[in-house]
Amino acid sequence: MPKKKATSLCADAPVTLTSEPMQKPVLGLDLGLAKTGWSKYRPGTVDNTNGLITPVLPDPADPFGEMKRLKTIVAAIRALLLGDVTEQCCNAGLVVIEGFSFGSMNTQAHKIGGLGYLVRYMVWSHGVPFIIVSPLELKKFATGKPKAEKAVILKQVLKNWQVDLDDDDVADAFVLTMVGRALTRTWEPETGPQREVLKALAARNKGLLKTAQ
Repeated sequence: MPKKKATSLCADAPVTLTSEPMQKPVLGLDLGLAKTGWSKYRPGTVDNTNGLITPVLPDPADPFGEMKRLKTIVAAIRALLLGDVTEQCCNAGLVVIEGFSFGSMNTQAHKIGGLGYLVRYMVWSHGVPFIIVSPLELKKFATGKPKAEKAVILKQVLKNWQVDLDDDDVADAFVLTMVGRALTRTWEPETGPQREVLKALAARNKGLLKTAQ
């Protein structure tokens, strides 16, 4: 009996941007240990699907408690990802992830960094391209200014997109999805600051975001 040929997945092929909308899903992720906000756009739908991943807090008595929490978060994101990915496809959409806050003095920073790279590796290993949007870029895209409180972003999501959310991490993930939608032509940016953020992202991700000639 001949051996089944293994399917090769890669995320090294660029997302080709054309004047036509990309008919593939976009997933936005605001990663966190206590809660991870996510927002997903599926082509042909009007609204994003939004939600939270809230793992159980690790038991201090369990030496592997932190590993179990990370596993829960990564598995939940993988489930969101594989809802639109088949074994045969490569480059099946775009994931937009909020980057690390380098000015944070959070004692959990090393754990958040670990989660960030676990998720990046998992997304890449499934053949889905991802881009990183800095916290300042996210805020500028949502509010027009690179510095804004979480509550302001919630209000701007309601004002800009008429979406009423009750969690700031979900609001951040929603904005990240709108960044991805703008890059893939399923939504048109409406403000100068939004276009500035998109221009910076396109310049920084030339190897990934390829413009068709």
